[in-house]
Order: sequence, then structure tokens, then C-alpha cells
Amino acid sequence: MRDSSLGPLLAVFYGCGFLAGFNENLVNMALVAIMGDFSIDAVAAQWLVTGYMIAVTVVVTCMAYLYRRLSTRTLFFAAAALSIAGSAGGFLAPNFLLLLVARLVQAVGTGVFIPLMMNVIVDRVPHGRLGTYLAIGSAMITIGPATAPIVTGFMVSDLGWRSVFLVPLAAAVALTVAGIFVVRGGREPELVRFDLPSALLTAAGVTLLCVGLSEVTLRPVVGAVALIGAVLALGWFAQRQEHLARPLVSLEPLHHGTFWPAALLVMVTMMTYFSLSVMAPLYFEEAAGLAASMAGVLMVAPVLANATASVLSGRALDRWGEWPLLPTGLA
Repeated sequence: MRDSSLGPLLAVFYGCGFLAGFNENLVNMALVAIMGDFSIDAVAAQWLVTGYMIAVTVVVTCMAYLYRRLSTRTLFFAAAALSIAGSAGGFLAPNFLLLLVARLVQAVGTGVFIPLMMNVIVDRVPHGRLGTYLAIGSAMITIGPATAPIVTGFMVSDLGWRSVFLVPLAAAVALTVAGIFVVRGGREPELVRFDLPSALLTAAGVTLLCVGLSEVTLRPVVGAVALIGAVLALGWFAQRQEHLARPLVSLEPLHHGTFWPAALLVMVTMMTYFSLSVMAPLYFEEAAGLAASMAGVLMVAPVLANATASVLSGRALDRWGEWPLLPTGLA
């Protein structure tokens, strides 16, 4: 599709991808200040990040259903409204519990943006340019977290931790206004069945996994029980998907040797990245004694390197195709 509306449409959805990535690291530089204001420890504070990622994971799991069931325009404005509500709630939250609830609402909203952006690109971009446009989308998701630490670091230092929520609030409002004019068309909604047990198994499995990993060193028995529960829930989820005519998430690509190694590497990479994105600011501020603004600057370089590699690999994919990029024996 090469019509004149494609550029503005992709610009809005790239902005959505950037916002979703920005929100992932939104509170990282504010964790120390939040811990002081609400008198909580680092284990409790990190749930503002972990809880966000759990909610995003559940939303992404359900996204195939949502994309078939609702129009692109409906999904976009629903996600924008939830993002606005979550950001406003975070700014006004009087206690830690309501702050966590606001983060979860924000996660549901912005969690729709990433898969929606990717689906719009796949549906509307010519196949020969798909690698480049997908890589730009991936870079937006990565540049967002790179920008968040430096922006929010200075804001926390100068304006206090609540101010960080004003950035996604303003961005979501701006994207909503732009979306009124450019987010149109798309595929027709389908009447498809939502598999609630699969969604519940995903939520239970991911939550138990995070609880297990966070508790296993402090309370080994609790952590071990949670990890066993996570394995059982996620195993049951996988088994259920294999036997459903219309699974919530198709696991069929994992049967192919060209897909599962890449998926495994992405999982390890994301685990490393997100754990460091939480722990590094805590170290820089509490152990090294740096200001939040300086800690934010130190977080930028590795993520920008990742974004650059993403764009270059996308251009390579368009030029040479996927096969030359794979090690011998996997193709």
C-alpha cells in the first residue's frame, strides 16, 4: 500500500510504539524517591516495573483475538484512553497501592500499542519494505526506554517523581488528537471466541514466574513453590493452545527450527535488558550516589546501540532476505 495516508498513519503508530517503550522505563529513575515517599523497600517498588510488564504480557497474549474482534480505530482509541487514565492516576496517586493500580491501567493501554503497531505495518506496508518498516518500529520500542531514563532523571531531580507521569499523559493526548485524523480503515472485525482460560493461565503463569524469581533468594520455599506453579500454569497454557481450533496464541511457529532459536535469544535478551533497566538506576543512585539525572545519562548508550542494530538488520533483511542471515543448519 503506497497511498499518501500511509506515512501519517505509520508516524502515529511509531509514536505509539515509542510511548509504550518510554512507559516501560518511566518510573525506573523515580524508584528511590517513591521508596522514600511511601516508605517501601526495593522489592515492593520494583513491582511498578514488574507489574507493568506482566500486564503488557497478558495484553499481548490476547492481542490476536482483540485485533480480529475490534477495528483498528476502536483499539487505538481504547488504548489511548487507558494510557491517559493510567498516567493521570499515577500523577495523582496518594499511596503506593493506587500508584501500582495506575501503572497497571497504563500498561493495559500502552501494551496494546506495540502489537497494534506491528500488525498495522504487516497489513499495510509492501512486502519488499517490510523489514525496514518493522525494524523502525522495533527501534521506536527501544529508543523509548533509552529516552525515558534521561528525561525522567532530570524531571525527578528538578520536579519530583510525580512529574514523570506528565510526559506520557501529554504524549497520549497528542497521539489521540492525531489519531482522530489518520487512524481509519483496516480490516473488518470478526466474530471470534475469546478463550478466557488461556488468558487466565497466562496471567497466573507469568505472575507466579515473577514472584518466584523475586522470592527465591529471600524465601526459597515460597520462591520454589511459585516457580513450580509457573511451570505448571504455562505448561497447561501451551498444551491447551495445541488442542484449540482457534488458539489464543498459536505456538505452531515454535515447531520450526528457523523460529524457536531466535525466540529464545529474544527472551534472554529482554530478560537481561529489563533486569538491568531496574537494577542499574538503583545501583547508580543508591550505591554510587549519583543524581537521578546523571544515572539516566548512563542508561542511554547501550539502548541506542540496540536501536541502531535493529534498523541496520531490518535493511539487511529487505536487501538479502532472511536465509543468508541464518546460521547454516537452521534454514
